[in-house]
Amino acid sequence: ISTYATGDSRNHAGRSAAMARSCLRSSGLFTEDETSAVCNAIAHHSDKDKEQAPLDEVLKDADVLHHCLHNPTQPPNEKEAQRYARLLEELR
Repeated sequence: ISTYATGDSRNHAGRSAAMARSCLRSSGLFTEDETSAVCNAIAHHSDKDKEQAPLDEVLKDADVLHHCLHNPTQPPNEKEAQRYARLLEELR
Protein backbone atom coordinates (compact mmCIF):
# COMPACT_ATOMS: atom_id res chain seq x y z
CA ILE A 1 0.00 0.00 0.00
CA SER A 2 2.74 2.38 1.03
CA THR A 3 4.75 2.14 -2.19
CA TYR A 4 1.68 2.81 -4.34
CA ALA A 5 0.51 5.65 -2.10
CA THR A 6 3.85 7.41 -1.78
CA GLY A 7 6.05 6.18 -4.64
CA ASP A 8 8.71 5.38 -2.04
CA SER A 9 9.56 1.72 -1.47
CA ARG A 10 11.93 2.25 1.48
CA ASN A 11 10.65 0.33 4.53
CA HIS A 12 7.49 -0.39 2.54
CA ALA A 13 6.65 -3.47 4.61
CA GLY A 14 6.53 -1.63 7.93
CA ARG A 15 4.84 1.46 6.54
CA SER A 16 2.27 -0.64 4.66
CA ALA A 17 1.48 -2.65 7.79
CA ALA A 18 0.78 0.59 9.69
CA MET A 19 -1.45 1.89 6.88
CA ALA A 20 -3.33 -1.43 6.71
CA ARG A 21 -3.83 -1.46 10.49
CA SER A 22 -5.44 1.96 10.30
CA CYS A 23 -7.72 0.90 7.41
CA LEU A 24 -8.73 -2.40 9.00
CA ARG A 25 -9.47 -0.83 12.38
CA SER A 26 -11.48 2.03 10.92
CA SER A 27 -13.59 -0.40 8.88
CA GLY A 28 -14.85 -2.07 12.05
CA LEU A 29 -15.09 -5.37 10.15
CA PHE A 30 -12.17 -7.22 11.74
CA THR A 31 -11.27 -8.38 15.22
CA GLU A 32 -8.02 -7.19 16.74
CA ASP A 33 -6.59 -10.70 16.25
CA GLU A 34 -7.50 -10.66 12.54
CA THR A 35 -6.07 -7.19 12.13
CA SER A 36 -2.84 -8.22 13.85
CA ALA A 37 -2.51 -11.37 11.72
CA VAL A 38 -2.94 -9.42 8.46
CA CYS A 39 -0.63 -6.60 9.54
CA ASN A 40 2.04 -9.01 10.76
CA ALA A 41 1.93 -10.78 7.40
CA ILE A 42 2.36 -7.46 5.61
CA ALA A 43 5.19 -6.41 7.93
CA HIS A 44 7.01 -9.73 7.39
CA HIS A 45 6.45 -10.20 3.66
CA SER A 46 9.95 -9.01 2.76
CA ASP A 47 11.58 -11.58 5.08
CA LYS A 48 11.57 -14.31 2.44
CA ASP A 49 14.36 -16.27 4.13
CA LYS A 50 12.56 -16.63 7.50
CA GLU A 51 9.67 -19.00 8.14
CA GLN A 52 6.85 -17.34 10.01
CA ALA A 53 3.09 -17.74 10.56
CA PRO A 54 1.06 -19.49 7.82
CA LEU A 55 -0.60 -16.26 6.66
CA ASP A 56 2.82 -14.60 6.46
CA GLU A 57 4.05 -17.43 4.23
CA VAL A 58 1.04 -17.20 1.90
CA LEU A 59 1.62 -13.47 1.44
CA LYS A 60 5.34 -14.03 0.79
CA ASP A 61 4.43 -16.61 -1.86
CA ALA A 62 1.95 -14.22 -3.48
CA ASP A 63 4.59 -11.48 -3.46
CA VAL A 64 7.16 -13.76 -5.12
CA LEU A 65 4.65 -14.89 -7.75
CA HIS A 66 3.74 -11.29 -8.48
CA HIS A 67 7.38 -10.28 -8.87
CA CYS A 68 8.27 -13.29 -11.03
CA LEU A 69 5.17 -13.39 -13.23
CA HIS A 70 4.81 -9.63 -13.70
CA ASN A 71 7.80 -9.69 -16.03
CA PRO A 72 8.66 -13.32 -16.86
CA THR A 73 11.57 -12.27 -19.10
CA GLN A 74 13.45 -11.07 -16.04
CA PRO A 75 14.84 -13.82 -13.76
CA PRO A 76 13.85 -13.77 -10.06
CA ASN A 77 16.26 -11.99 -7.78
CA GLU A 78 18.57 -14.09 -5.64
CA LYS A 79 16.44 -13.60 -2.52
CA GLU A 80 13.32 -14.99 -4.25
CA ALA A 81 14.77 -17.61 -6.65
CA GLN A 82 14.61 -20.59 -4.26
CA ARG A 83 11.11 -19.75 -3.08
CA TYR A 84 9.93 -19.34 -6.68
CA ALA A 85 11.42 -22.72 -7.66
CA ARG A 86 9.64 -24.38 -4.71
CA LEU A 87 6.36 -22.71 -5.67
CA LEU A 88 6.64 -23.90 -9.26
CA GLU A 89 7.26 -27.44 -8.03
CA GLU A 90 4.28 -27.25 -5.63
CA LEU A 91 2.00 -25.95 -8.35
CA ARG A 92 2.81 -28.77 -10.78
